[in-house]
Amino acid sequence: AALGQLSPKGDARVADVLTARLQDCDESVKLAAIIALGRVSLPKDPAIIMTMSTFLEHSNSDLRHAAADVLSDVAEHERSLAIAQVSGRLQDGDPTVRCFALEALAKIGEHHSQSSAAFCTCLEDKDWNVRCAALEGVLPMIKKGNSQAIALMSAQLESSEHGVQRAAIQALSAVADDLRSYAISEINLRLEHTEQNVRCAALEALAGCAPKGD
Repeated sequence: AALGQLSPKGDARVADVLTARLQDCDESVKLAAIIALGRVSLPKDPAIIMTMSTFLEHSNSDLRHAAADVLSDVAEHERSLAIAQVSGRLQDGDPTVRCFALEALAKIGEHHSQSSAAFCTCLEDKDWNVRCAALEGVLPMIKKGNSQAIALMSAQLESSEHGVQRAAIQALSAVADDLRSYAISEINLRLEHTEQNVRCAALEALAGCAPKGD
């Protein structure tokens, strides 16, 4: 950690030393190396992006979080590469990896067309945890008026998982003004659903989405 604090940003020699410590057998050392790399890594070093992307698959959640933070910093200069690397993890068989990939994508790909498509795809993931992560990450796109995301998000009101419904209700409250009527019409479709909990969720979403006094 001290090495990262003392070294200037973009010091390739120090970055090489820190990268080597990512192979350390102790996970606390790996974590310190990742954090330090975030401080000194070269602004346009694709190797760092690819290395950090692999840590999104690690079993240690602290390492995954730290790697996502580094990706967020480095991606400012290599955004397309970072998004492509992280998006590749959305095909992983482990739902936990897909969730962390979405978390990283939310940090590095806001308003980018590649990430928008990825989030919309994950709104239809078979795992409800992944759908929740996608609902949370899709909020910036909702605020920008992405109608496809609004339609997919409204469909999550029909989820049998309470957590997914809650995330959808919260996300719908952030719909952009110019698409509010579209969101309301999507929500209204769920008011005739056969499941009572879906109708209740739709009513709550409607109250959150509609402007005061409508």
